[in-house]
Amino acid sequence: MNRADATTDTGRMTSTIEHRDAPISLTPDEGFVNTAAVESITSRAIAYLDAGYPVHFAGPAGTGKSTLAFHVASLRGRPVSLIH
Repeated sequence: MNRADATTDTGRMTSTIEHRDAPISLTPDEGFVNTAAVESITSRAIAYLDAGYPVHFAGPAGTGKSTLAFHVASLRGRPVSLIH
């Protein structure tokens, strides 16, 4: 996998990971459903990241941990490291 960074018209960094099947874009998704609970977790994660702490999302499979990580990263203009 290779990563290419670009700057959008708004000055935010976006990243695209070239995967063998298709590129994975790390730009904010307009279709992302942002509820009060998601906003709470997102703002708390960003506060930890701003303070210099790493963030680890944990929970059962299929609950949206990876989606949330991509959402937080896109808001900060940063890439995501997924470890399986």
